[in-house]
Amino acid sequence: MVLPISLIAQFIGMFLATKILQLNLNFIGITLLTFIPIALSHFVPGLAGFIVALVCMFITLKILDGSASLVKVVAILIISMAVQAALYKFVVNPSLTHAINNAESITIDHDGSMTIK
Repeated sequence: MVLPISLIAQFIGMFLATKILQLNLNFIGITLLTFIPIALSHFVPGLAGFIVALVCMFITLKILDGSASLVKVVAILIISMAVQAALYKFVVNPSLTHAINNAESITIDHDGSMTIK
């Protein structure tokens, strides 16, 4: 099973956000907190999907950790986005730049996927 780097980055961001805010969540709770809003926003596009994902995130957090509030949900989102941005800037971009600069050939397929050899 291949997971996109964005999903892994979001999970790491959610994990760090829950630890920084000292929420009482285990690995399964953080996984649910990450994947349920993603799945819902995938099926409900646009602003409505974002609102549904926020409400679902709040309900999930309220069930898993009783001290949940809307401020904590917003704080989780902000911390998670900051961690994702840092991961992309300091890990993903340098590794892709290095791979592209040292590649023998780069092939871009019709579906948009890139192969670096």
